[in-house]
Amino acid sequence: MLDRKSDHEAFEETEKEAQRLLRISEEHKSRTLKQAPSSMLESHEPAHRTALPEEIYQKLTTSRLAEVCKVKTQDLLEYFTAKGYLEIREGKHFLAERGKERGAEVRFGKNGIYFLWPKDMLKKFQDRDKTAPV
Repeated sequence: MLDRKSDHEAFEETEKEAQRLLRISEEHKSRTLKQAPSSMLESHEPAHRTALPEEIYQKLTTSRLAEVCKVKTQDLLEYFTAKGYLEIREGKHFLAERGKERGAEVRFGKNGIYFLWPKDMLKKFQDRDKTAPV
């Protein structure tokens, strides 16, 4: 273990290297956030920093879709379940065949699974009270 008192020079070099790595990491993170992956962009043009996610991406997470619709994520999950886009097995949501047909996807993240929905599902949800079937 490195100790500042016993090897001051080595400690300072190690500290500088750690700061350099953190700086590089932050620069990379900053660049990554500014440039959305082209596979998720409507066009291959770089996204404008002030654009909203629903204006940039072709698909939105359930939570982002709920936020845009001004509803709770749980309410949106229940709606998608009622419409057959999701199914519940053993108390967990799973993407149903109908959801896959609509273009929804499952992703695995650090907090578990999440769903990506095509942007047109935003309009479908907002029009849910109309008589047209979704």
